Amino acid sequence: MLLAKGGAFGAGGAVVTVSGGTINAFAFMSQATADLWLEIDGTVTRALNFGVRTQLVPATNWVRPVSASPGSYRCRFTNLAGDALNLSSQTENTWRNVSIGDYQWRQIDNSPTFGGQTSTFTVEVDDGSTLQDDGIYQLSADREDF
Repeated sequence: MLLAKGGAFGAGGAVVTVSGGTINAFAFMSQATADLWLEIDGTVTRALNFGVRTQLVPATNWVRPVSASPGSYRCRFTNLAGDALNLSSQTENTWRNVSIGDYQWRQIDNSPTFGGQTSTFTVEVDDGSTLQDDGIYQLSADREDF
């Protein structure tokens, strides 16, 4: 389930591309966590089970060149389906300046029962007035104790 409009040219010829993606975390007999960040340095990263952040799509960043970040860019997210996010660095449907710092979204499953937690949401980036791109992300966390 991915959506991307292909990017738009922002200030100074920068290209904004919010590619979307799916992040699945699995843990056996311990809490599972799936994290996503839209970072102030122009990258989109993920982490599984509180591990090391890695770039979600190594070939692209949310803005290219990354020197264009943070600029006047803003970001917001909207929940689309599934479980509520366990953590977000911003209020849903509220624009926030990227210059404030990294955006983070998290899904957690700490229940030993069957099934996990999944959230699907849209992330949008604008240049302060005009939408530049958006993408659909899905975070899934699944703890299993078979």
